[in-house]
Amino acid sequence: MTLPAQRHAGVRLGLALGLLFVEYLVLYLLLAHFFDGSDLQALGPLWSGILWRSTLLVAGVAVACTATIALWSSELKQQLEIASDLVPPVGGRWLGAHLLAFGAFSATSALVLAGGPQPSSAGLQPGWLLLWLVTAGLTVLTLLQATLGTAALQQLIRGLRRPVLLALLFGVAVSLVAAAATKQWTTLAPLTLHFAAGLLTAFGGDARADTANAILQLRDFTVIVAPTCSGIEGMGLIATFLTGYLVRFRNSHRFPHALLILPLGVALAWLANSIRIALLMVIGAYVDPELASGAFHSMAGWLFFCALALALTAIARSTPWFVRAEQRVEGATENPTAAYCLPFLLLLGTGMLTSALTRDLDLYYPARVLLPALCLWFYRDYFKPAALSRALSWPGLLGGLLVGAGWIALHLTPDTEFQHKFSAALLELSPAQRYTWLVFRVLGSVLLVPIVEELAFRGFLQRRLLANDFTHVPQQRYGFISLLTSSAIFGSLHPNWLAGTLAGVAFSSLTYLRGRLSDAIVAHSVANAMLCIAALAFDRWDLW
Repeated sequence: MTLPAQRHAGVRLGLALGLLFVEYLVLYLLLAHFFDGSDLQALGPLWSGILWRSTLLVAGVAVACTATIALWSSELKQQLEIASDLVPPVGGRWLGAHLLAFGAFSATSALVLAGGPQPSSAGLQPGWLLLWLVTAGLTVLTLLQATLGTAALQQLIRGLRRPVLLALLFGVAVSLVAAAATKQWTTLAPLTLHFAAGLLTAFGGDARADTANAILQLRDFTVIVAPTCSGIEGMGLIATFLTGYLVRFRNSHRFPHALLILPLGVALAWLANSIRIALLMVIGAYVDPELASGAFHSMAGWLFFCALALALTAIARSTPWFVRAEQRVEGATENPTAAYCLPFLLLLGTGMLTSALTRDLDLYYPARVLLPALCLWFYRDYFKPAALSRALSWPGLLGGLLVGAGWIALHLTPDTEFQHKFSAALLELSPAQRYTWLVFRVLGSVLLVPIVEELAFRGFLQRRLLANDFTHVPQQRYGFISLLTSSAIFGSLHPNWLAGTLAGVAFSSLTYLRGRLSDAIVAHSVANAMLCIAALAFDRWDLW
């Protein structure tokens, strides 16, 4: 039995690594829920050390992957292309074997924590350790076999053994520098504590920082900020990583211009760590203390580091200030799918995160505006000749008025319970916080969201359903399935599915009329502006 799937080795490898990480995270959360530190200590120093270091192994793999992508991207791309010709269909039997191996690994881990090994006075029983290691290895190997197959996996191992080995050595060096940097944390910890507390206070949290004892408190949730959490470790990590990157690609960059990426990276690393601590406090105080002190605390720092490292190297490669003219990489034009969809994915992902961290009022809505806006700015050159137009669109204006009026007509009966909660949450903010939030909400609704959503649904999805190479599909080309599918998916993202779907049909119809995506953007903007006016002038927050 086989399952059809995309046969590109890079896609398969990414899916495998992503699935392994999700499985690890789920298992970590389950074990953290049923067991605590006393269960781990009761196993003795050897077992507890092994289980604790297993979490560091995941972080080490993430750093090695990041280093390979950033420093040896050309070799990685070449080997993935070669391996793609060897990739078989996804093997259903191997997937079944993977699930069995993961189940055995999970059961073994639970039994170990429950006291199954019962270490004798002579030390650890080797049979349990062997079983735990074997099931862990089989979990990884069976998934790689299912997704890549033997031939492709052997090709990747042969072709990437040198870059991966160097990436691992580089990761060790980065970690050693970061460990040494933590000794200087006392000079930075007070600033980190005050900044994290300031972030929380700015968005309505009653945070208190005790710099003398390195304690941060939000509501009933209190943490002691350890040396590794001050930000100095992340600054050392990113500085070492970027130094290695600049040495590796020294012939492609302008010096001394490119050296500016180092202080930029160090500053952003400290800022990211302060945001990480603030998010940890929010999760611990409002969501789940175990989640905050467990999985989020152990993994968020490494995930932030990997994301920041990849973002900075991408900026260094694509910014004319840093790169020699003959070596410049125009990343935006090489991947039109990313240009059309990534701003929307950032908007959606940021919205899911910020909504999960708040209740009646999304206090962190500005992040939902800033991140997609930065992404649009990154791809700004791509859309100048193609999708966007600065001309005022009369069809768009009239269409937006109709959509806005129709949306309000379908919501004549207000949701009084939601209005009350929303209004009360808004009034709890200070005047400065309230007006800042409202400005970002209006800017996001009227300017950012129309551009981001129309690029994704009418610019990409509507045309992608007609042809694989959607960039060569005229915007006015009509397709019934394309219209219905893109509008229905667009509508499913809104609380009122019917109103959202009808709005999607209207926006698509405007693109068919004159072949301009800008008409749909203008209409979307006008419709959202009408909803903003209804919310602000008549307290119809349920329309927003």
